[in-house]
Amino acid sequence: MLVGNLDYASVSIFVTKLEINFCRIYNRLSISFVNMQHFFIFLLQFCLLACRFMVDFWREIGLMGCLWPETFLTKE
Repeated sequence: MLVGNLDYASVSIFVTKLEINFCRIYNRLSISFVNMQHFFIFLLQFCLLACRFMVDFWREIGLMGCLWPETFLTKE
């Protein structure tokens, strides 16, 4: 089912790739304090990337226009 320029399969593949990269980096880290600091910084960046992706996805399917119609115009 197409949603804007995205379909659910491509979204699922994108999320799976993010999870695989997250697991690879997590497995390479040891449990030292310095590496845990780097891990939490990476986790924050990962969450921000996921939020950015969701906002872009919501904008594609028109949900942002429902939430903030004066900011995100979905109809011309």
